[in-house]
Amino acid sequence: MSPRTTRASRTSTAPSPWADELAEAAEATRAQLVGPSFSSRPTDTRPPLEKVFEKLEARGFEVETEGAEYKARCPGHKDANPSWVFREDENGNVLSCCRSHGCSIESVAAGLGLRVRDFFSTEKKTPAQKKAAKATSAKAQAARDSAAAQAANEAARIWERAKPCK
Repeated sequence: MSPRTTRASRTSTAPSPWADELAEAAEATRAQLVGPSFSSRPTDTRPPLEKVFEKLEARGFEVETEGAEYKARCPGHKDANPSWVFREDENGNVLSCCRSHGCSIESVAAGLGLRVRDFFSTEKKTPAQKKAAKATSAKAQAARDSAAAQAANEAARIWERAKPCK
């Protein structure tokens, strides 16, 4: 090459054998840093309370019912006794309160493997929808209570059969 050869003429126009690998690595790094593109994210339209119950069940948390509120061990910290209270408000949002350590919604969400936005409904409900949601919630609660009563009855039957004769 002559000393006056330009830089552009020295560069190869043929693609680098590593170009595809570099592009894949760059895309993987971008996805790790910023997440998948918005269009590729699946939209989960389930109600927030349903998402919370799914995550609690998957992690083996037992949920107790106290009226319209639910109580479980707090996913935001190591908890021996149920101290996390949550409920659904009239708009479908999940309201959360850790009565032991005062864990933030961020730590509770992280402990469940959820995002904070998963605790909030994306829909605004009309008064008629709110009334229907309360009725559905009451039906779901009755179904949970019935299932718990059946499980308790079955446990009592097993206990009675297991008792030794006197």
